[in-house]
Amino acid sequence: MLRIGNVAVEPPFVLAPMAGITDRDFRLLIRRLGGCGLVSMEFISSEGLTRQRPSTLRMLHFVEEERHALSENRGRRQETERLTRQAEENGVQPERLDELVHEIASSHAASINNGGLSEQIEYLVKELGAAEVERILSGPDR
Repeated sequence: MLRIGNVAVEPPFVLAPMAGITDRDFRLLIRRLGGCGLVSMEFISSEGLTRQRPSTLRMLHFVEEERHALSENRGRRQETERLTRQAEENGVQPERLDELVHEIASSHAASINNGGLSEQIEYLVKELGAAEVERILSGPDR
């Protein structure tokens, strides 16, 4: 199974962005035929966006059916809320999960650290932003 982050892409095929081809109707057709688990828009011109060209703005149109990743997140959020209610009903205190959370987080940290400098920086940029990482790397502890 193909996964992108926490999202399962099923079937495990991706429709690449193709100028003049992957418009909304084509994306929906391919998706409804079951040919691709993930479809993408065609490339959008930044100049067309800044100038608010109607033809460019039309290319941004999509429908709810295309929100696979967002619906996955929404489902996960509902599951989290359900499990939180269950934990509260059972009297679970946050301290009970501290050790498990630390164990999982440290395992993730070890994986990042074992990946070397590039993986560490990639993770820090994702978490802190490039400007903050640059400030850290330029500081006295480098």
